[in-house]
Amino acid sequence: MRRLRAAALTAVLALAFGAGTAPASPAAFRYIRSFGSGNGMQSGPGQLNAPRSIGFARSSGDLLVSDNGNNRIQEFRPTGAFRLLFGSAGSGNGKFNGPYGLGVNGAGDIYVADSSNARVQEFDPNRAFIRAFGTFTGTPTDLAVAPGGDVYVADGSFIRHFTANGSPLASFGGPGSGDGQFNSIVTGLGAGPDGHVYAGDYSGARVEEFTGAGVFVRSLANSGQAAVMGPNGIAVSRTGEIFVTDNGHERAIELRPDGSFVRAFGTAEPGKLDNPAELSLDCAGNVYVIDLDVGRVREYGNPKAPLPPCRPDVKGFKISPKKVPAGQKATFQYRLNEDATVRIKIAGVGSLPAQQGHAGANAQSFKKVHGKTLAAGKYRATIVAKANGLKSKKRRLKFRVI
Repeated sequence: MRRLRAAALTAVLALAFGAGTAPASPAAFRYIRSFGSGNGMQSGPGQLNAPRSIGFARSSGDLLVSDNGNNRIQEFRPTGAFRLLFGSAGSGNGKFNGPYGLGVNGAGDIYVADSSNARVQEFDPNRAFIRAFGTFTGTPTDLAVAPGGDVYVADGSFIRHFTANGSPLASFGGPGSGDGQFNSIVTGLGAGPDGHVYAGDYSGARVEEFTGAGVFVRSLANSGQAAVMGPNGIAVSRTGEIFVTDNGHERAIELRPDGSFVRAFGTAEPGKLDNPAELSLDCAGNVYVIDLDVGRVREYGNPKAPLPPCRPDVKGFKISPKKVPAGQKATFQYRLNEDATVRIKIAGVGSLPAQQGHAGANAQSFKKVHGKTLAAGKYRATIVAKANGLKSKKRRLKFRVI
């Protein structure tokens, strides 16, 4: 009987994996291209001098790079083609002294850790200066923007938490080797789709995960194939995979949402990493890594099945109340599949102010449109969301003012 059971088990395993073979290894990330200058000391358009961080602008589909040595931000198309640059050396609004961490929210607003000026600067999608904020005990370095819009900034061994408009909320971390502490400084910050924050403990050779409120969750990337020696950059995909640049081993690694190791890449030519710093992902899951010593950005293609569509989608578009009393407030309600900029237009009347919507339920109230009260009658409203350089399908509804 035991022999029969063993034979049956062998047959099942042979069917599952093939006789005499092991389960297939995960497919490798495919090197696509590099862009930026060749030696990391250039200053022309599209050339980089000690680049530090990279961010994906979901509203346009472009990539932004903090060009630290040239005190500016450069913007590239996903193909690596140079698009524009902004900023210059100085301490005034819109000027930089060592721009470091960089993040972009769903509306396209850009946040830059202006390290030696000890502040964070915010710019709108047209690169116009909005505000500077933050009080730091050291030098602000890495930066992450959470899906809900909150901003997290590395300040020595602490992480500073701000609202989207720069109001301080909390601080967490601190020096030490215990849970939720950092041996030297925080290197690398990433925010997951659930709002959790991932921070690199460079000297502690680990990545630490916190809730958005700063409560320690776990340590990862500190054992087995996933063990890092100097985590230098962190990014989290739309589906929760965690990517870490492992500076000491000159590679990047991917972890599943549970922290288990998936694969390493950037370890061989073409596309070998020399001094990997920050990294970012586009909405399709392609990975862009700053290679600091050579002043280049290296792109690796997502080897997995396509991620959920990058195009934003609007569901459940409705108005409350269904019959709006003239001169009274009404509220449009809708749901988004991800963060997006939303515009609602009432035919023959005009548009409500653009709103930054977030994944999940959203609402926008109005009483007047362009300063005018809607007269009694029938109306038609249209809603469109924009993210990742793409627009959603138009959704329409009819309503009545009484």
